[in-house]
Amino acid sequence: MNKEKFISLLNNIIEENKTQKLDEIFQENFQFSYLKRLKFVKWTFESKLLFEEAVPLSNYWKQIADVYMDLRDREKNLVLKAIRQLKVTNDEMTNSILKILKKEADEFNINFPLRVNRILPKWIVTNLIVKNRHCADWLGIGIANLLKSKHDNSLFYLLNVKDLDNDNFNFGDEVSEYLKITLQFHLNPFTVNYAISEMMRDKKLKLLYDILKFQYLNKNTLAVLLEHKTIQKLMINVGLERELSSYELGILKEKFDYNFKFYGPEFVKFAKKYSIKLSSTIEYIDGIHMIDISSEGKLSWKFNTLSDAEMTFKKICTENNQLEIENYRTLLLKHLNDKNIKTFAKVKLIKAFFNSSELSPFIDSIKEYISKNLDSDKEIFNLAQYIALNGNYKKFTYADYDLFIALIKYKENKNIYSKILSINYSELPISNNFIDKQYVDFNVFFNCDLGRYFEVLKTMLEKREMEDNNLINRMEKLRLVNSAYRDFIVGRLWNYLGNTNYSVSANTLLGYSTAFSSFAPNDLKKFSDAAICLLNSNYNSASQSPYTAFNIALVLSDEIKPSIEVFSTNFNYDILRSLLEIFFFYKRKYLGSWLDKFSHLPRFPEICVSIALTYFEKIKVEKLSKIITYIERAASTQKGLIDISKFYSLKFKNLDDAHFEVLLQLTRVLIAKKYIVYSIMMESNLKYITEKVKSDKKIKFINLFKNLLLKDEYEDLIK
Repeated sequence: MNKEKFISLLNNIIEENKTQKLDEIFQENFQFSYLKRLKFVKWTFESKLLFEEAVPLSNYWKQIADVYMDLRDREKNLVLKAIRQLKVTNDEMTNSILKILKKEADEFNINFPLRVNRILPKWIVTNLIVKNRHCADWLGIGIANLLKSKHDNSLFYLLNVKDLDNDNFNFGDEVSEYLKITLQFHLNPFTVNYAISEMMRDKKLKLLYDILKFQYLNKNTLAVLLEHKTIQKLMINVGLERELSSYELGILKEKFDYNFKFYGPEFVKFAKKYSIKLSSTIEYIDGIHMIDISSEGKLSWKFNTLSDAEMTFKKICTENNQLEIENYRTLLLKHLNDKNIKTFAKVKLIKAFFNSSELSPFIDSIKEYISKNLDSDKEIFNLAQYIALNGNYKKFTYADYDLFIALIKYKENKNIYSKILSINYSELPISNNFIDKQYVDFNVFFNCDLGRYFEVLKTMLEKREMEDNNLINRMEKLRLVNSAYRDFIVGRLWNYLGNTNYSVSANTLLGYSTAFSSFAPNDLKKFSDAAICLLNSNYNSASQSPYTAFNIALVLSDEIKPSIEVFSTNFNYDILRSLLEIFFFYKRKYLGSWLDKFSHLPRFPEICVSIALTYFEKIKVEKLSKIITYIERAASTQKGLIDISKFYSLKFKNLDDAHFEVLLQLTRVLIAKKYIVYSIMMESNLKYITEKVKSDKKIKFINLFKNLLLKDEYEDLIK
């Protein structure tokens, strides 16, 4: 039977709805030779058969699985597309599809269960997870999918963790990473605010709690989970139920944010059990953000007099029910924001509450209201000043920050400035949650009382000049502050401090980089030791300022002759990116020497190419040629380091002849060093990259890939 007749036969059968007969045809085909069966399968791709969904076609998919590795890439892509769209299947057909995906996973050295999870429809994956839940990676994927799912209750079969053991939870690195990403995007961070009894009502959190309780996780996976405060809170309660191992306790102690008060009252019991010292100034509570909608909905401002309101609110404070206090905070704000209430009545209420020590839990709500309504009425503005000037600042809350910032920005006010300067900041609480046990993180800094105070001071300095002596005197008490915070504050206020002789540490540079990019010429040398310290460290922060790596790159390239080894860390790769951006557009004394040092890092070629392609047509040809030399000398032997899709950022049609020749030279080097290798998407990527390029240049560029591409792919690209 020739090709046309075969395709016509298949299409006729499909149109007549005799799809069962199709499977019979392929059952008969098993008697033919391998090459003949391969040919028949290839022919089917030109018919309607591959996407036929009426019945499971077991024999057809068996034959696809048998010949899959000898299909062309475009044919493989068709098969994968059909798999993604499956609506019907049976066990035999599913096994054939799994065989295909297993061959693919082996060929590209990727995790098989993860490949299945990404390709197969969700309903099939769920069945496979339940069936294979005693296999570690399948179980890990199941837990991640359960956390992502809103409606798939079939996965709660996994809840019965008691019949599993540690081996079932020994997830591979790729699955741990998948779990980490899933938690990052699908674990609601606000659930930590709930009491543990409330958290246990959530089936997903109960599953995680049971996994922690039965001590199933290895160190790596446990560390991944404990990045999240919600999981930390679960682990605190596990630690009260059973004895934690030394490695569990070690990870927890490292991850805890001891200034985070919503770990709940159980945290105090936990600390006592495991001899952990806690600050006496922090009250660990539950539910500060958890509003009882049913209760709040019933509340309304039904007080006949101000004294009635005071009496009720004082009673709520006495009972110390945090949920009720939060509900009444909401009620108070609702009342103050009611436009039907006269301003004089609001002012009277606010003064009464502010002047009563028994109503202190509601003061921040009052400050929140007046901060947002300064310009609504002169009386509100006067009241805001009164509250700011008469406040007790043993703590410096978010509400204090908002109030002072609003007043500073509203208009010049010497009384407010004097009050800010009079606050005894040396006694304000800080967070002990350091990066690598020694470096201050800006997010942590801003979220502690001391950090918020200095942000107010900085805003004030930006608004008005202060005599040097006044500021120097004000900074005297910094010697009483934790040294890491002290140095961070000095850095953040550096340009306001003038020529004072503060010592410069890594934290000074980190603080400086949250406020300033680049340096005054006289300051570069002062920061050289700090730059080397961070380059040599394990510093890494997801919330670091983009100026940090850039400032270090400036100091290195201008002031420091390389004499140390550079380690492969995410932060050092950020520094490399900045060094390259400086290299491409400026001259600096030690730039070339530092690029030589960084060229030993595994990802050096990848980052060089990424930065170069971003600015390619703007960079001088001589600089590009120099970077190609660095890539040729690079120590990395990692194959496939550079995906051809990185060339998407290149403005190909804007390249002059000189830049085009350098691009060809760069590509030759990348292919010769095997930094670019064949991938299943190479043909489509090259097609996109060269879409609007002149024919002669397009052919020259694609010819470089001739020995990587399959013959038919190459021919398709140059025609």
